[in-house]
Amino acid sequence: MRVLRVAPIFLLLLTGSFLTAQSGHSSGGEAEVQAAQEPPPALPPLRDIERAEADEYGHVHYHTHHLGLFLGGSRLQDRNGFTVGGEYEYRVHRLLGLGFEAEYAGGGLRETVVVFPVFFHPGAGLKLAAGPGFERAKEEVPEPEPRTREETATNFLFRVTVLYDFPVKERFTVTPNVSLDFVNGRQIWVYGISFGVGF
Repeated sequence: MRVLRVAPIFLLLLTGSFLTAQSGHSSGGEAEVQAAQEPPPALPPLRDIERAEADEYGHVHYHTHHLGLFLGGSRLQDRNGFTVGGEYEYRVHRLLGLGFEAEYAGGGLRETVVVFPVFFHPGAGLKLAAGPGFERAKEEVPEPEPRTREETATNFLFRVTVLYDFPVKERFTVTPNVSLDFVNGRQIWVYGISFGVGF
């Protein structure tokens, strides 16, 4: 008699367990079907990917355009001159930029320099640049003693530069830099600081 009383209870428990398992399997299947029907998430724009990579690899956030004011000096052997100029860079990629630089060196040099550099951004604020350009300088032409006359000569040059950007807030930079110009068999050092703004 005791067995007959327990049997219905056992059957009820077994039936409940079976129904619960069936319900869980059905809900899991519906969730899988719903997930399969949902469209994949949209990919972020290329510029956002580049900025994310810049963050991941430790690069400073960059702007597509960058303008700067250069203040420094130029040195050719024993001749020195205060140098002022402007510079522009168009960032085509997080690693590469195309630029334009124009400078005037006074003092014992009295020359105007225009350069078209290509910038390479290997990491953090470091920048390496190189490019062709030209120089217009006043040169003394010797004449019969004791007179000399001046002529303006235009010479091709090639410049290599090392720079390091220190960001100031979000848009501004302070950039120490050193350049070496190879021009007409001479080597001219240009050194100073650029104050820049990105946009």
